[in-house]
Amino acid sequence: MANNTAALTGVDYLAFHQARVAVLSMSIGASVGYDRPRRVQLGMAGGLIDVGLWQVPEALLRRLDALSADEQTIYRSHPRLSVELIRRWSPRAKASSRPCSSTTSASRDRASRRACTAPP
Repeated sequence: MANNTAALTGVDYLAFHQARVAVLSMSIGASVGYDRPRRVQLGMAGGLIDVGLWQVPEALLRRLDALSADEQTIYRSHPRLSVELIRRWSPRAKASSRPCSSTTSASRDRASRRACTAPP
């Protein structure tokens, strides 16, 4: 999948890839001396970084030959899709169920302002 000819037969490549990235992230964190809570955060980030690939058509991910320009555009949209999914899953987004106002108060933090300007 994703032009990977070494994908294991009978294994969900995306899930396997996400798990490997999570483990690698935690291993790197350990090698630079991060404490356990920070390594857990790295693992979560590593596991979620490509979650947007789940929104890309599977046929496109399974292609072994070159992608067309339109297919490359779709594939390259997965980081944006990842951000959108994570924002929707965010506890902060769920806690703030009211729509954002048209004016941003000075007391609102930077993340909240970005969430208000992010596409739905």
